[in-house]
Amino acid sequence: MDRVPDITLIAETAERDSSIAGVVLARRGMTARMRELTHVRDGRFLADLALQWLVIALAFGLAVHSGHWAAYAAAMVVIATRQHALGILMHDGTHYRLLSNRAFNDAVCDLLCAFPLGMATSRYRHDHMLHHRFLNTDGDPYWVDFKLDDNWHWPKRRGAALWVFFKDLTLLNLPRWLAVVHRWSPWVNHFGKQSAPPPLTRTERVRLYAFYAVVLGVTAATGAWLDMLLLWLLPSLTLTLALVRLRTIGEHLAIPNRHELDASRHTDGTLLEHLTVAPFNINFHVDHHLFPAVPYYNLPALHRLLLEDPSYRQHAILNRSYFGRGKGGLLGEIVSPP
Repeated sequence: MDRVPDITLIAETAERDSSIAGVVLARRGMTARMRELTHVRDGRFLADLALQWLVIALAFGLAVHSGHWAAYAAAMVVIATRQHALGILMHDGTHYRLLSNRAFNDAVCDLLCAFPLGMATSRYRHDHMLHHRFLNTDGDPYWVDFKLDDNWHWPKRRGAALWVFFKDLTLLNLPRWLAVVHRWSPWVNHFGKQSAPPPLTRTERVRLYAFYAVVLGVTAATGAWLDMLLLWLLPSLTLTLALVRLRTIGEHLAIPNRHELDASRHTDGTLLEHLTVAPFNINFHVDHHLFPAVPYYNLPALHRLLLEDPSYRQHAILNRSYFGRGKGGLLGEIVSPP
């Protein structure tokens, strides 16, 4: 039987224990440094975005040119990691941390990050702002999803953990994933009048239609329907979702959740983990929740600053790696032997 923590009980316990719940970060003296760290550098983001699409284009082109199944398999893995990276950039876009002009921020984020993944920036923003405001409570849409789906109940025994990821990679978990992701789709309440989520604006709809017209037009003109299915859609519905799951477990599950410093987890990560599980410094997740206005490229500097605070060093959950099973390894905390 899986060891499933009672997350509701954890939250209630934190409320009762005022000595624990009172642990907060000392923010005095950080104002000037925070002003520097929240500065948005348009050129940095555009260069990072261009690199992701260049890697995707090269992987796609080399697979098609080769025509060999091994090249397709390798390209699918590479493209899945870059899809995950685009999702992280979209995440920063929901905080208006990609471009200094908010209108351009949302336009570029939609066209080159969110729409290719079947999402819309404003739709994702609706849930994500609630996640930040009501972190790990019933007001947090992610937390509600975690409670309702046993795939999100961690820690697990080894066999049960492997079974969850096997189902992600073989489409068996796709219905559950789609039940969540559809909320971030541009087609939900597309022309409706309900307030949550609000319908897309006219500008958002125009760029959505333009995006799909270009994608479908180019695919039809080149006859690349099968290649798009194998090299874009299939990775996005399998490996990309598995990477999202592992990252999300590392960020928010199997944690004490007693105060602001242990309500999410930081993981240093290896180079391989940064390229796959935690692109664009999303592993600095405690820091992001403490200061969400800091863009991804400034999170390492923020982390160094926070480490100067004794309370942060004592109470924040700081892991060394995602895949390590020893002390400081995430797998050692979320996966137990059979």
